[in-house]
Amino acid sequence: MKKIITLIILPLLCWTLTTSANGFEYPTIMSGVLPAYPQSILSGAESSSGTVSVTLQTKDNIEKVRAYYLDYLKNHQWQLISSMNSPDGVLMLFTKSDKSLSVYVIVEDGETTILASYE
Repeated sequence: MKKIITLIILPLLCWTLTTSANGFEYPTIMSGVLPAYPQSILSGAESSSGTVSVTLQTKDNIEKVRAYYLDYLKNHQWQLISSMNSPDGVLMLFTKSDKSLSVYVIVEDGETTILASYE
């Protein structure tokens, strides 16, 4: 019985940490690593098996978002290990100590989407 209660309660606790009555909340662990892009809207947040992911929407173009995160992360001792460009997006991979961070910025339906994962 104790295991069943644990299995039921734990997912509920995780859910309340990443969502609110109005939608998603920026995960605390992610805010210490990668701030939400200024004036962006958080459209998704997930935490699973040591990985935290967020999805943000903004009206700014890819280049402005890319420059913002490159500058921020370099100033916080993250090392850019790879950057791949495509016509509709850019994927940047960073490391710091034993942690990794990916920031994928793409345009979808005229809006810029930021997908970030930290582990």
